[in-house]
Amino acid sequence: MEATFRQISTEYVRLNISDPDSVEILRIKKSDGMNILGIIVVCIGVGISLSYLGDKGKPLADIFISLDHVIILLVRLLMWYAPIGIASIIAAKIIEIKDLTKTFQSLSLFMGTVILGLLLHLFVTISIIYFIASRKSPLKFLKGLAQAAINALGTSSSAASLPITFQCLEKNGISSAYTKFVLPVGAVVNMDGTALYEAVAAIFIAQINGINLSFAQVITVSITATLASIGTAAIPSGGLVTLVIVLSSIGLPVEDISIIFAVDWLLGRLRACVNICGDAVGCAFVQAIIEPNYLPNIYHPKDVALPNIEDAGYFYSTEEVDSTNVCKIVQIAYLNNFEELKEKCKQILIEKKSEIDQTKLKALPKDILFDVFCC
Repeated sequence: MEATFRQISTEYVRLNISDPDSVEILRIKKSDGMNILGIIVVCIGVGISLSYLGDKGKPLADIFISLDHVIILLVRLLMWYAPIGIASIIAAKIIEIKDLTKTFQSLSLFMGTVILGLLLHLFVTISIIYFIASRKSPLKFLKGLAQAAINALGTSSSAASLPITFQCLEKNGISSAYTKFVLPVGAVVNMDGTALYEAVAAIFIAQINGINLSFAQVITVSITATLASIGTAAIPSGGLVTLVIVLSSIGLPVEDISIIFAVDWLLGRLRACVNICGDAVGCAFVQAIIEPNYLPNIYHPKDVALPNIEDAGYFYSTEEVDSTNVCKIVQIAYLNNFEELKEKCKQILIEKKSEIDQTKLKALPKDILFDVFCC
């Protein structure tokens, strides 16, 4: 309970205050403010334990899920009045500022720092990870994500861009077996752009208040920003909500978040774009590790005599897809995105699995098998 309103910190205290050369000792003290890291660690432990308990932990898990729904509903209701409240907060904060010119200069430097950090992360860190995993050009891969990135810039949400990201990755040669698993998870937990933004924002707010952060506090900010970003909702300006957690972890005034409201509309869009690219590279990394020799849209042409498109249309129109030829037709259906034919083949594969030649069935590409039997 104490962690919700007090946190523990350390300080060096001289044994003899009047003597500058006196020995300093390390003491533990308690200060006002939530112990965010402690709460996050406990919550992670509770979540893992509930998952391990299964049905026994379901009642408590249902309470947390219901509480989450209630909080989201309250937030949605409050968001209707948010524009009025935000405008009032910004106006009040601007009135309190003594030197507007200096503050706006600092805000410009803050924006420049965030944008530079996001660009370095995208074109250096993420690109290197992709190259190490796939040994392919990261620039070509990122170019293939242009449509999803543009959509993220428009919506300021990585979740809203998921359908387009699926399409871009599959066109980039990433199997749907991996995109369908990695991307939804990444949209929730992989908020690298948001983590970077929150860390820089916390340091910026400390500086405008004349607070010099110690090395330990900077490390705390970095860790808290990373953990808090995992719980960030993939919605526009979702990072501002968890920024409160980051500021509280080192005792910074949370009301100063209003200063960066005015520029968050732009930075939020750039964060969403970087988050999407990070998720996409994570997806490519997983595929490269699990299936390094995967070849997109090539379904064993040397091993299987595939019928042509006209034959596929013939089988579909005459309804002659059965257990003897479904392994051939399903590959044509996936290769050419014949949705109705795909559904027909999937139905036959599931219903008549025991009648199908198991050798041919096992020879099907993994992404088709995953889509048919696991989705």
